[in-house]
Amino acid sequence: MRRLADTRAEKVAFTRLFRNRHVSKQEIIRAAAARTAEAAAGRHVLLIEDSSEINYAAKTARKRGLGRVGNGKDVGLFVHPALAVDAADGSVLGLAAATIWRREGKKADDYQALPIEDKESYKWIATAKAARQALTDTPLATVIGDCEADIVATRVMQLVHGRGAAGQAFRAARLFGPTEITVLQALITRLEGNTQKQKNPHPGHTLAWAAWCIARLGGWNGYAKERPPGPVTFSNGLKRFHAIAEGFALANPN
Repeated sequence: MRRLADTRAEKVAFTRLFRNRHVSKQEIIRAAAARTAEAAAGRHVLLIEDSSEINYAAKTARKRGLGRVGNGKDVGLFVHPALAVDAADGSVLGLAAATIWRREGKKADDYQALPIEDKESYKWIATAKAARQALTDTPLATVIGDCEADIVATRVMQLVHGRGAAGQAFRAARLFGPTEITVLQALITRLEGNTQKQKNPHPGHTLAWAAWCIARLGGWNGYAKERPPGPVTFSNGLKRFHAIAEGFALANPN
């Protein structure tokens, strides 16, 4: 509080605000994202994600309700924000979303087998999704993560953003390699139905075209009137697609 306040009166005011049971972290993030949405209207926005560890080891005796941080011993929490930046001039527009959590217990023995929404790496998807929903008047958003970013999670969010008309402006090659494109082409031929409503409606080899295929593999029925596929559907679809693509590569080594 001393860093936030210039006077004792401000310190008291900040303390009362954060101790007020009607003030939640979700509402603080929502209010910040709403201001960012105004600044981001009409722009191509970069959603830059990264994680930070907040370590309270020096104040353990005075802190409650925290989990363990990266070293497994100290107490603290984790913050994973999405910062909105103008893609054209690099200006910082503000906070678009954030995921805040505490780590409790040990990592599950079958962690790799867990659904993606049950993994800590789901923060990349959840935060990007929340940011995109907040920036209602932003025509194009590009999600950026560092080398820690889960590859599947990043692909999932790119597919979510590219599942409709917006994805027709980008090539599928931005997410898929040449062999994977070949597999997508073969799968789409098999997944399409006999009627026009059951056809892939997007231009060939675009991101939207590929997203349609992955969503179908994930259980989406393909009808435009149905609810658009979300992160879980795309995650399930990618798992199936990766298995199929791997089999194709083994059968066609050259």
